[in-house]
Amino acid sequence: MAKMSWREANRARWVGIRPAHEGTQIWGSGAANDDTVAIYTVPAGRVLYLARAALLKYDNVPVASWLGVRDAGDVLVHYLCSLRYQSNSTVTSPSAEYFPPLEIPAGYDLAVTSSAAVNVYGSYFGWLQ
Repeated sequence: MAKMSWREANRARWVGIRPAHEGTQIWGSGAANDDTVAIYTVPAGRVLYLARAALLKYDNVPVASWLGVRDAGDVLVHYLCSLRYQSNSTVTSPSAEYFPPLEIPAGYDLAVTSSAAVNVYGSYFGWLQ
């Protein structure tokens, strides 16, 4: 059988039973309380490949919040997850997974915001190359 001429190059390599990448794995989290807080900034000369993002709040308090990507001028360029008024439950945790991962350039940051006096936590997982 002939090889398909339009297929993509195989860029994955295997380590044991899981696929690997050429970068440094990162994950973390941060919180905002009636504020907007940068929880991670992509270092100079690197690209963040974001695979997963999530928001979490515990309190039964109405709140509007988001986890997003901001450019070097702190302008929101992409919403990753958002909450609106979730007062009907004490634990709310929207999340998003990206396959293929989002490519976020150097100088951009991940930020979380909370519109009320309640802690909203943002978390992320990905790798730097």
